[in-house]
Amino acid sequence: MRDTLIVACTTVVYATISMCGVTEVTNEQYKEPSGSRLAEVWESGLTKPPSVAIRSLHNVVNRYLRVTRPEEAEDVSNGNVDIIVYLARHDNEEIFPQDIEQRFGVTRSTSCRVLGLMEQKGLIARESVKRDARLKKIVLTDKSRHIAEVLHDNAKNMERILL
Repeated sequence: MRDTLIVACTTVVYATISMCGVTEVTNEQYKEPSGSRLAEVWESGLTKPPSVAIRSLHNVVNRYLRVTRPEEAEDVSNGNVDIIVYLARHDNEEIFPQDIEQRFGVTRSTSCRVLGLMEQKGLIARESVKRDARLKKIVLTDKSRHIAEVLHDNAKNMERILL
């Protein structure tokens, strides 16, 4: 299964790159899409539009990451993974529940519920801020830092395979 996904990823990447022909399309052609070489190729049915190819690549990459997900992250939902990755990327900043709400487009009650469950699982901790005791910043635990690290390594491996 893993090898099939690698072949599929590679095929979609090369097909997307070759069909876009970026070096052959000038800015003037983008202003007039009907006159561009890309438009001719799409209209002739020889290839998918880039938006469809990019979506296909997105799906294949997600499938690959799901199949090759490290053991440490098996019990963590995709939503929790997204929050862990976000917190890991912003590790040097203070992140509050309202930042999670804004970034992921969820309501206060949803973020409160999700963050509460993550805290119960030992994935995050909420710590008071010195300047205002009412504020609770969200920090990663050692467990979730390890999960973020293995997920990052897995993503780097996938990119190495693709490129």
